[in-house]
Amino acid sequence: MQDRRPTERPSPLMLRGQGRSGPPVVVLQGGPGAPGSVQGLASVLADSYSVLEPFGCRSRGLHLTVERCIRDLADLLDTQLPGERPALVGHSWGAILALAFGAAHPTRACRIALVGCGTIDALCRAELTRCIEDRIGREKIQALNACAAAFTTSEEVERIWRSMVEPTYDYSAEPNS
Repeated sequence: MQDRRPTERPSPLMLRGQGRSGPPVVVLQGGPGAPGSVQGLASVLADSYSVLEPFGCRSRGLHLTVERCIRDLADLLDTQLPGERPALVGHSWGAILALAFGAAHPTRACRIALVGCGTIDALCRAELTRCIEDRIGREKIQALNACAAAFTTSEEVERIWRSMVEPTYDYSAEPNS
């Protein structure tokens, strides 16, 4: 079995490698400033795959852009997985990066999985907001607004917000689960 942990070749990014064999998978974090945020997912995947988990994009004092992050990911694949087409698994911001990378380099990844992908432009954000509001319903929205006005700490508001809103993001392909 081939050991696919990070090579000794210089990498454009700091990264963690897990798993010694199996097809290569690159797990992309949320944030973009949340290094290590997908460590749990990477660990589970490492049971069956050779996983690389880059820690963010490099800016080197330059303005950090999606294009720069796409170049950084391409450089990482060139140095760590030359000639291979890994699967990309992106969470939150990492999902947006995986999607943008796939659009820019359609032959570089064999598969792309998006976990909790956000929106990429104002039109999509407006549609997502409308869908969430439809799922939550007017009554819960009024309760959330009242909650925000009644509590003094953002932690209290966030706790109640999560308990009311998280179910709107949940989806199960299995009936009754």
